[in-house]
Amino acid sequence: MENHATYLEKIDASIQRARASFHSQDGEGRNNLEGISEERTEDFTHSEDCHSVSEADESGLDKEQQEDLSNLFAKTRNLIKTGKVFRLFSYLYSERKMIVAFALHFVLTMVIWGHFAVTKFRTQEGNVPEIATNYYWKIYAPTLEFGAMHAILFQLSLLPLTMSRLSISKLSSSVVEKIIPFNRMVQFHIHLGYTMVSIVILATVFFFIFFGVLCADGEEEFCSKFTSQIMITGYLIVGLLIMVALTSYFREKIPYEVFYVVHHLVFSMFLITIAHTMDDEQRAGKERSQTFRWFSASLLYYICDRSSMYINHRYSTSIISSSAVVSGSGSRMAIIKLKKPVRFQFSPGQYAYLKFPSVDGFNWHPFSIASAPGADVLEFCIEVCDEGSWTAKLWNRIDKYDGYVVGRSKLSLMQRSEIPVEIMGPYGSCLGNVGNYSHAIAIGTGTGIVPMLSLFKQHVRDLLKLDPKSFFDEEERRNMIINEAYREKRMREGPIFNLIRAPCRRSDEEASYLSDAPVSAIKRKRLSSALLSIDDSKVGTTDFHESQKFRYKEVKGAARRATVPIYGNVVRTLIPILGITMIGVTLSWNMLAEQLVVIKKEKVHVEQLFFMEDTLKVGTIIFQVIFFLETIFVHNRAQFFTYTDVVFSLISFAVDWYWFENDLWASFDTSQLFFYSLMMGYMSLRAWTMAVDNSSDFFAAVSKHERSPVLSKLHLVWVTRSASLASEILPDISNILDHLCQEWGEKAANRVLQTVF
Repeated sequence: MENHATYLEKIDASIQRARASFHSQDGEGRNNLEGISEERTEDFTHSEDCHSVSEADESGLDKEQQEDLSNLFAKTRNLIKTGKVFRLFSYLYSERKMIVAFALHFVLTMVIWGHFAVTKFRTQEGNVPEIATNYYWKIYAPTLEFGAMHAILFQLSLLPLTMSRLSISKLSSSVVEKIIPFNRMVQFHIHLGYTMVSIVILATVFFFIFFGVLCADGEEEFCSKFTSQIMITGYLIVGLLIMVALTSYFREKIPYEVFYVVHHLVFSMFLITIAHTMDDEQRAGKERSQTFRWFSASLLYYICDRSSMYINHRYSTSIISSSAVVSGSGSRMAIIKLKKPVRFQFSPGQYAYLKFPSVDGFNWHPFSIASAPGADVLEFCIEVCDEGSWTAKLWNRIDKYDGYVVGRSKLSLMQRSEIPVEIMGPYGSCLGNVGNYSHAIAIGTGTGIVPMLSLFKQHVRDLLKLDPKSFFDEEERRNMIINEAYREKRMREGPIFNLIRAPCRRSDEEASYLSDAPVSAIKRKRLSSALLSIDDSKVGTTDFHESQKFRYKEVKGAARRATVPIYGNVVRTLIPILGITMIGVTLSWNMLAEQLVVIKKEKVHVEQLFFMEDTLKVGTIIFQVIFFLETIFVHNRAQFFTYTDVVFSLISFAVDWYWFENDLWASFDTSQLFFYSLMMGYMSLRAWTMAVDNSSDFFAAVSKHERSPVLSKLHLVWVTRSASLASEILPDISNILDHLCQEWGEKAANRVLQTVF
């Protein structure tokens, strides 16, 4: 980061000198560097009003060279500008894990919707005569509704899993986190909820229109359905869902207790959903698709997860110290330090649930942990919301013991019996696997600094256990080993296509670049060095113009190398989506032929639609070809799985040929479905991993036997508009920094820790 900052400072200084070199008295031309065109630059720099600047004269550049340099800067700035398209792709790139998760959820929802819609369509087509009134309503309305019902049940089956906090916390620290964003599971839970509510409301409105049209045409059977048992339970389900959706949407504007209680009405909705298909018609012998089969397993798993939480992760503790803070503007905060239970082990970034029986008898409230994992206390910074809220009650309770002075706080010891506390956790994801990296940047805004403080305190706590000289000596030795290993690694990297085309060779310039670059600057140096080389032009160079053209080509190539991977990775997210889609529709459409429906009181097999077989053929082959091309031209040949990718691709082509020869498409038996799912599942998983996980475990793999468990440097950045928050937390940060400076010295402390507020 320090090298990168130096690069930026040099670039900025170069731009300022270039601006000075062609300053004009024309006010319109003073600020035109960033967007100036070549034509405008030529007119501008040849203006008679142009005058020389002493700095430019000292550089030795003549007027023509100044013009070339200013043109070069203008074109360079245009190269590194970020337009709307690039910003869009940058956003998609940063959110690619969530985008793939949302897309796969949509695909699976549509596959389930389509599967059951086809079975209902075939049933209605066989049972409704073509001469019947409102024929198309009776064919397509039940078809859409039946598919929608099962799409809703699919959402219900996923919802309990997204709130299994204990399991999510464990998985967030596993290898699965690389492709599934467990740290954003609450967002996915919200997405599921709104998706289910949307489908339910649309299906309900459509059902009312359908029944209304037929009832208006005199079909009394449909008029009576408005008051049937299945419709009454449906009304209750819709009402509960709307209540939950509204309280979720206005969560920030209503008391948390109201949101909490209403949200848990979802469990009564599960019971009503079970009763929904056990109506009088089902009891009379009519076959219905029973809803409990869809979500029973996930609901039981959720119950087991919560039971383990309450039994094994719940502790009673007491307040060691507290602080009730109020600012001149009236904003308030409670800072509480609890005695840490012996078995309570957490990582920076995780949170815990707190319950104060004397303040709120039964509700649990989640808060991020601000203390270091190795500390003897658990520290929480709780911002007070509106008057009358739970946080206000807690602040008032603490203030009763502490008292307060505007702008500063007063600490006091409190007895366990006076304010008993229960804590449950830890939950949530940690702040990345910092063990795989030498440097880390922790950025927090407002109270979002709290989890970053935990990482900050852990970093300082670990440093204080070490000797500074030994630490830096070991770091230097370790970096030499890592640099050497990195050079060897780069020589073996690249796609398989490079081996096919020609032996992998590197230019002298690249070899020099690899030998000199430190690990911390390897990925950034290409673009930075290309930009800085513009400033390295020597006065008196015999071929100044050619030199600048070469520099511009360097920058252009560096800009392309920096942006193309972003575009490419966004496009590559489509590959696993296509693969999962083909697996889903293949399983669905092949199983349709084995499914029985009742047509005119006889059970018959469902007939596939005319387009299904051709769709399976074309979709599967397109995916396999794209995956094979990605393997050859993109996947890194230095990785073991690249070669298994080639093997799976070749096997898939051979199996496709066999299925074509025997005309087996869309009529797979169980073993063929299993093999298809295994083959396509592997390729989809690999494409998914390659699209969303660009992290490298190289540093951890090379240095796992060499490195210290401490980061080489931590950068802590905090942005806040709250003076009261800053006045309470900054002194604590300052004391920690002072302690580190006393033990290590100021110069050494700056090498391992940097704070920006």
